Amino acid sequence: MRIKACIFFMAIVMLQVNSIAQTAEMPSKTSPPGDTVTFNIDVDGFPSNVAGISLKIDIDTNVLTFTEAYNGTINGFLSNFIPATSQVGIEWTNGMGQSINGTLLTLEFVGDTLVGGCDLTFDPACEFVDTGTNPFTVAYTNGSIYLLPASYDLRNVNGNNYVTSVKSQSGGTCWTHGAVAAIEGNLLMTGIWDNCGETGEPNMAEYHLDWWNGFNLHNNDDDPGGPGLTVHQGGDYRVTAAYTIRKEGVVRDVDGQSYNNPPNRDSVTYHYYYPRHIEWYNAQEDLSDINIIKTKIMTHGVMGTCMYYGGGFMINYIHYQPPSSTLDPNHAIAIIGWDDNKVTQAPEDGAWLCKNSWGSGWGLSGYFWISYYDKHCCKNPEMGAISFIDVEPFRYKDVYYHDYHGWRDTMQFAEGFNAFSVTNPDSLVAVSFFSAQDSIEFNVIVFNTFQNGILSDTLSQLTDSIFHSGFHTYDLDTAVQLVSGDDFFIYLKLSDGGQPIDRTSDIPVLLGGDSRVIVKSAASAGESYFWDNSQWNDLMDYRFSNALWDSTANFCMKALTRSDTIFWTGGTDSDWDNPWNWKHRQVPTQQYDVLIPSGMPNYPSVFGSTSDTVDIKSLIVSPGASIEVPAGKVLHIN
Repeated sequence: MRIKACIFFMAIVMLQVNSIAQTAEMPSKTSPPGDTVTFNIDVDGFPSNVAGISLKIDIDTNVLTFTEAYNGTINGFLSNFIPATSQVGIEWTNGMGQSINGTLLTLEFVGDTLVGGCDLTFDPACEFVDTGTNPFTVAYTNGSIYLLPASYDLRNVNGNNYVTSVKSQSGGTCWTHGAVAAIEGNLLMTGIWDNCGETGEPNMAEYHLDWWNGFNLHNNDDDPGGPGLTVHQGGDYRVTAAYTIRKEGVVRDVDGQSYNNPPNRDSVTYHYYYPRHIEWYNAQEDLSDINIIKTKIMTHGVMGTCMYYGGGFMINYIHYQPPSSTLDPNHAIAIIGWDDNKVTQAPEDGAWLCKNSWGSGWGLSGYFWISYYDKHCCKNPEMGAISFIDVEPFRYKDVYYHDYHGWRDTMQFAEGFNAFSVTNPDSLVAVSFFSAQDSIEFNVIVFNTFQNGILSDTLSQLTDSIFHSGFHTYDLDTAVQLVSGDDFFIYLKLSDGGQPIDRTSDIPVLLGGDSRVIVKSAASAGESYFWDNSQWNDLMDYRFSNALWDSTANFCMKALTRSDTIFWTGGTDSDWDNPWNWKHRQVPTQQYDVLIPSGMPNYPSVFGSTSDTVDIKSLIVSPGASIEVPAGKVLHIN
C-alpha cells in the first residue's frame, strides 16, 4: 500500500537531549539545579538477537556505569528497555508506555553533576558491549546518542539492502556516480522510492547531471557560450548541489540518461527528486569526528567521498594514501560501511567500505576499502564526506533564486537578504539556503517591503538550529500568498560562519587536478544585499580581492512556492495518491483547489487512498474528464 503523499515514516528512535537548548555536538555540562534530561535511544543496526547490554565506563574518569536488559524488537530495533541494575547511584526512570519506538529513560542531575555524584562528562571512547560478541561505541551527534557497531555494512542491515547496484562509469564522471549513489541509497533507506510507486531499485541519471549541471561548455545559463568544464571531464559535489536544488534534477535513468548526446533538459514526463538537505562532514585528522560520519551513514545511508587513485596506494583493494603525500584527490566514490578492525597499510586499523563505479568485475565485486587514516577520504573540505538527506519528489512549483551556481564562496557577513519579483500568484511555502559553519542558529524572515533602506511588513518568519554545514530546506510555519508583480524579500541571519555566495569562480578539472577553468556567474543590481552593521548595501557594489568576481555575486537564498490549484496529469496511472500523477508532484489536500483537465492519459480514482475520506478545497472536472469515487470512499469538497 502506498503511503499518502509519500510521507516519510522511519523506525529510528534517538537518545535525544530534549531539555537542553543547544547546537553543540556534545551535551552541555551546565544545567540548572534539578533539571531533567530526557533521552530516547537510537539502536539503528543493533543485532536483534542480543539478550542484554551493559554500558562499561570507568568511574575514575567521571563517567557512569549501568546495565540494561531489554525484551522485544521492532524491525530489528529495540522496542523497550527494562532497567535491570543501576550502579553508582544513577537514578533511571523507566518511561515504558510513554514512547512508541523505545523507552524514555530520564537521567537527573544537579548543575553538571549526575544524581549519585557522577560528573556529566561523557567519554567518547566508552563502549556498549553486548553479552555476545559485538562492541558498540557510544557516539554523541546533534545532541543525540547512538550505538555504533565495530563494523557496519549498508548492504545488510537486519537483512535489508540500502545500496543500489554497482555501475560502470564512462569518461571522467566519477563525481556524478559518487553523488548519485548517495542519493539512490537515501531513497532506498527511507522507502520513498517504493512509496512513490517506482519499480525496481532507485536508478538515477548520472549523465543528465553531467550535461546539465550549468558549469560546462554545453550549458551555463549565466554565461551562454562562455568558458567552462568540458562535458564528461570533471565536476564535484558542490556542482552536484547547485544542479539538484534549482529545479534541474535529479531525474531517473529512464528519463534522461544519455552519455554520447545530451538528453532533453526537462520534460513533463520526468520524475524529479530533490534532497531537502545536503550536509558536509569532516572526520578531522585525529578522527575526533569520525562517529558523526558513522551515525550519518546509519541514519541517512550511502555517503559521497573522494580519494587519490594511483601512486601505488592500493594493495589487495585496500587503499591508504599517507597524509605526507602531496597528491590531490582525482576520484569520487561512495561509502557504504566500515570496519574498525580492518588491517590496512596505515599504522592503525580501521577502514571505510566503499562502492566504486568501475563495474562489478573490478575489485571486491565493485567494492574496496579505504583506511580511516587516508589523506582525503572523509577529510577533504569539499569532497571528503557528503550526505544527501530526505530525498523526495520535487513538490514545489517555482524556485526563486539568484545563485545559479550555488555555494562558491563565503562572505563574513551575518545578515543578508535577496529581493524577488513575483511571477505567478502562488503560495510561498518554503525557503532554502546554505550554511558554512557547523552548530549555528538561523533566523529567516519574509518581508513585504524594502524602502528607504529599511525592511518592513513581516509576512512569515522561522528560527531554528543547524548542526552541520551545507544546504537546508525548511517549510515556513505560515505560507505567504504572493501577488503577481509584487516584490518580496527573503532575509537570513546566520549566527556564525558568514553568508555563502555564488560568484564567478575557477573550477578544478577532474576533482583536484592542476588544470582549472573559469566559470562565470551573473548578478544584477537590486538582487542581494548585505548588512555592514550600519546599513544595507547592494552586493553588486562590493569589491572583492579579485576584480573578476566583482558584480557577479549573489546570496544563496531561495524561495519555493506551490500553486493553490493543483492539476491532474495522470502521467503514471489512476492512483490519486501517486505524486507523479499531479503537476508539481503535489498530492492535493484540503487547502488546495483541484482541476481535472480533459485529454489526460489516465483519470483519477481515490480507490487506493490510504484514507476513507479525501479532503480538497474545490473541484473542477473539465468536459470529457472524470473522477472515480468508489463505494466506501468519500471525496469531501470544502
